[in-house]
Amino acid sequence: MPRDAAAGAARHDTPRPNAPPDSRIAAVRELAVARQRTTDLQEALASGQRADDEAYAAALRAGWTQEELKKLNFNGPTSKPARTRRPPAPRTEPGTNSQ
Repeated sequence: MPRDAAAGAARHDTPRPNAPPDSRIAAVRELAVARQRTTDLQEALASGQRADDEAYAAALRAGWTQEELKKLNFNGPTSKPARTRRPPAPRTEPGTNSQ
């Protein structure tokens, strides 16, 4: 075996001095699992809220009023209304004076 190849093989057999300890690797794995679970739960909640909003709208279409549903403890839709954006301010051309 050439000398450089032997040195390269030896490097792969010994632990790297700057390698993170197993406890750090385990901690970041645990963090990744927790983050994924949080993302999954957020997606499930959003799906549930959409279903709730659709069912509420269906109840209104079926003839229930918002007041009747509120008396039964069914408040309005759970999702926030869509935000409306203000149109951007008109741009002035460079070199023109607005005075």
